[in-house]
Amino acid sequence: MSDPTIQTFCCHHTGNRADLAVRIMDEFNTDSYNIVCLVSSTVGILGALYQIFPDLTNQGGGSTTNRGRHIIMWLAVADLFASSGVLVRSSLWLRYKSIMPMPDDDVSVLFCSIISAWTQYFYTATWLWTLFYAIDTWLTIKRRDSHPILYHSFAWVLPVATTGIGLSILYIPNATVRKHV
Repeated sequence: MSDPTIQTFCCHHTGNRADLAVRIMDEFNTDSYNIVCLVSSTVGILGALYQIFPDLTNQGGGSTTNRGRHIIMWLAVADLFASSGVLVRSSLWLRYKSIMPMPDDDVSVLFCSIISAWTQYFYTATWLWTLFYAIDTWLTIKRRDSHPILYHSFAWVLPVATTGIGLSILYIPNATVRKHV
């Protein structure tokens, strides 16, 4: 759902049929793709909300359970924001039937770039929170302390770096699709 290949469609294109991106999108079933994205992002949002706001009567568990619970909660927060980005993008693409900006369409390029960066950032954070859950489970088995400050530092800062580098390669010096992408 968040992929540099899809992000290249946010770049300016010539609009003529010789442009590879335009030809691919002419053959691509965008309605089906966006409907699948809408359904899956809605399920993701509902699942994340369930994890963030669990049944208030279920308060049991010890400190070991709380360690994992806190990581799952932050994983769900990241997933909620990532799924929201996919939901907004797919809803607007279905509504306006234009998945690719055409020449001189700076607003669409900006929107597409921002929503792609948003989604990429939060899905990377989700991946990192999943990794930290596995690491923390291993630390629990070894009876070692958790490192929540370190988890937060890496889970929220590392995606900024990776997303920033990826978008810089794609969009700098301008939003025109590069030949090597």
